[in-house]
Amino acid sequence: MIYERDDVESSRFYAVPDIYATEDGYVDIAHFMGVGVAKADFDKYEKVADSSYEWWMDETGTVEFGKETVHIDGYLRKMSSNDKKYMTKYLSEDWGYDQSEIDQLMTKYVIMTNGSSNTGIIIAGAVTLVAGLVFLGIAIVRMIKGR
Repeated sequence: MIYERDDVESSRFYAVPDIYATEDGYVDIAHFMGVGVAKADFDKYEKVADSSYEWWMDETGTVEFGKETVHIDGYLRKMSSNDKKYMTKYLSEDWGYDQSEIDQLMTKYVIMTNGSSNTGIIIAGAVTLVAGLVFLGIAIVRMIKGR
């Protein structure tokens, strides 16, 4: 799902499978979780999605698992109704699951990433705020002392 703000793509929503190895050595999906991705990280997550799909669809056993990974810095939130609609449609149309399977596979929470650029913006904003408060404090003290 693609979120837009003022007709510009601002974030994406990925349905990420949590996989595990079965007792007989096969791989299966435990559940799907949504991951909301900020625009700053689109390329990074597209690489992970592409390599995961390539590995999942490989019938030769030659594609390495986990060749693209990503560290997720973010927070959990409960799925919105739009998230649920997207996830249900995706799991039904693209994966072929019926509603009872979707209910078992779909988590109720979404990981929302902070985005690569947000940390720098937050730090710059905090430094600017502190500097502004210091200068404001100095100005107030000078006014009180009559300088």
